[in-house]
Amino acid sequence: MSVLIRHTILAIAVLLLIGCGAVRGEQQIISREEAIAMALQIARAPQPELSGALTEPANVQAERMTLIDAYRHLDVTTELGAGSYDNEAVVWLVTMEGTWMSEFPRQPNAPEPEQDPYRHYAIILDATSGSPIMISARP
Repeated sequence: MSVLIRHTILAIAVLLLIGCGAVRGEQQIISREEAIAMALQIARAPQPELSGALTEPANVQAERMTLIDAYRHLDVTTELGAGSYDNEAVVWLVTMEGTWMSEFPRQPNAPEPEQDPYRHYAIILDATSGSPIMISARP
């Protein structure tokens, strides 16, 4: 076999390996620590209609599972929807305890209703991108 043919075959093999590596890199799962850091950043920041954490979140737990299992864990129906996400998509369910308050817009001059703070916060993150799929706060 000539040197040119060997080098051509070698070059093709290297390109194929590089291409396979790029595909695998897109599907890489973020680590538990990364998921927790992302979830804490989200929990500390105000969200529409929900305050940022008023106390430092504690008892932070993260578990990798499918989206449908995360919904079941949170007792959420799939009709609430996750947009284009497949129910079998791999996600991180990150839960924590702390204090968050509703910041739902009120009518002008309406009396402020008494409200109990939210004490339980959960975030479902896409395990490959880290994008939030769902945020839930409960008393």
